[in-house]
Amino acid sequence: MNYIQAFYDLPIAIVHSNAKAEYIQSLVDTRKKNDIQIFRDFMVSEYTALLENEIRKYEEIAQPKKGKGFNLLF
Repeated sequence: MNYIQAFYDLPIAIVHSNAKAEYIQSLVDTRKKNDIQIFRDFMVSEYTALLENEIRKYEEIAQPKKGKGFNLLF
């Protein structure tokens, strides 16, 4: 999957430590049921979470909340 992301210049999807058990289970289920869609669905959910987090960070930078930050007084 990483090669597809690299080809389209997308960020690499990272499986976070809190999803490690789900990741392993998706691999086990994929092999057991011989259904790659199980793994793909898991990776789509991880990638979606990554992109949503990046969008949220961007929005916070682009539109800072009023009252946050600092003022210079002379």
